[in-house]
Amino acid sequence: MRSGSIIKFYDEEVIDYISFRSIKGKIIKSYDINSKEGMMKVNLGKGIYLVQIKKDSGRKYYRKLIVN
Repeated sequence: MRSGSIIKFYDEEVIDYISFRSIKGKIIKSYDINSKEGMMKVNLGKGIYLVQIKKDSGRKYYRKLIVN
């Protein structure tokens, strides 16, 4: 069992929320952020995840996260 990882984030625009999804798109964890910067502890098992970042403007970004 992993004790978790610290994820730091920063953007010029307010980040509305960040969600972690399985490779099939199912939401595993979701966090309301409402800030331009910060950090959070996330506990995810080994695998490949899609990270969805939604900004206050409504734009959405996706990134791949590999946990091993």
